Amino acid sequence: MDKLRIDHLTTTYGDAIAIDDVSLAIQEHHLSALLGPSGCGKTTLLRAIAGFVPAIAGSISIGDTDVTRLPPNKRNTGMVFQNYALFPHMTVAENVHFGLKMRNLDPAEIGRRTSDVLKLVHLTGYEARYPRQLSGGQQQRVALARALATHPDVFLMDEPLSNLDAKLRQSVAIEIRNLQKQLGLTTLVVTHDQNEAMMMADQVIIMRAGRIVQQGSPADLYRFPTSRFVAEFVGRTNVFTGCRRNDTFVTTGGLAVRFQPDEDSATGARQEVLSVRPESIVLGREANGQDNQTQGEVAAVTFLGSRSIAEIALATGERIQVDEDSEAWRAARVEVGETVNVGWSQRACQVVVDD
Repeated sequence: MDKLRIDHLTTTYGDAIAIDDVSLAIQEHHLSALLGPSGCGKTTLLRAIAGFVPAIAGSISIGDTDVTRLPPNKRNTGMVFQNYALFPHMTVAENVHFGLKMRNLDPAEIGRRTSDVLKLVHLTGYEARYPRQLSGGQQQRVALARALATHPDVFLMDEPLSNLDAKLRQSVAIEIRNLQKQLGLTTLVVTHDQNEAMMMADQVIIMRAGRIVQQGSPADLYRFPTSRFVAEFVGRTNVFTGCRRNDTFVTTGGLAVRFQPDEDSATGARQEVLSVRPESIVLGREANGQDNQTQGEVAAVTFLGSRSIAEIALATGERIQVDEDSEAWRAARVEVGETVNVGWSQRACQVVVDD
C-alpha cells in the first residue's frame, strides 16, 4: 500500500522550474532515499511534501488524504532539517516538547511521549542539557526525537548525516535504519551520498534537473542503470564510447566487447555507451576464458585498505579502472608499467543511453 503519492508535481522558484512534473509513490513502512547532485531538486521536493514549498501543478497525497493545499501543521509529517534546527535556548526535553505543545496535547501525554522517544534515541538522562552541551551526533538524535514525538504519518529527513564525521555517519545511518524498521515508519531521506542511500533505503529515487531519472532497489540501480548518468552516479564504472552491432559493442578505440542484450537494454535510437563496473574486471590468469579479453599496461595503483584500484591503459588507447582485493593484488606482484591480461564477462556489460 502506498503511504505517500505524488502525481505530476511541479514547483517553481521565481521563473525557474524546481520540480518538473514529478510522480512518485512511497510504500507504507518503507524507507526511500532521494539521491542526486546538488541543485537537482531533492530538498525542494521534500519541502513541498512537508508543505513549505507550494505546488504550481499536480498533487500530494498522504494515505487517502490530498494534502496539496494544506498548511504544514495540518499534514502530520515529521521533518528533520539538515542543520537540525534545534532551539539553542531550550533544553533537550523542551525541544522535544515544542511540537507537542503546539498541538495542545495533555501535559501527561507530552511527558510520556518525550520520555518514550528519548529512550528510543538513547538520550535518557540528557533532558536538562542544552544543544551546546551535546555532540553533533547527540544533537542529531534530539532532532530525530522531536520529529518522532509527533507520531508522523510520513517521516522526512533532509541530509540528516551531513554534519557528522565519516565514522559517525555510518553508525548513525544504521541506527536510523534500525529505528525506522522498529517503528514501521514511512520515511523519505534526502542525500547526495550514494553510499548512504544504498545502505539505508528500500528504494532509491535518482533525481536530475528537477526530474526523476530512475528509481528502484539499490541493487537494481547498481546492476541495471538505464543511463550513463545513473551508472556514473551510483558507484564507479568504466564507460566506453562507440556503437553497438547486434550483441557486440565496438568502442571508439576499436575494441569489440561482447555483451548480453535483453528486453530492457537501450534500443539504439539514441547515442549509447557501454558501462562495466571496476570490480567485474579481472587481471592476469583469471582473465583467461572470460567472454572479453584484452591486454593493457598498469598505469597506476591506488591502495584503499582492503581494496586496491588499478588504472590500466589498454592497447586501444582507452583507460579502465579495476577494483581488486589488495591481498590478491599483492600476491600477483604486478608492478606499474607491466603488461597484464584483462578480462570480463559479457554479463558485466550494460549498454545504456549516453545522457
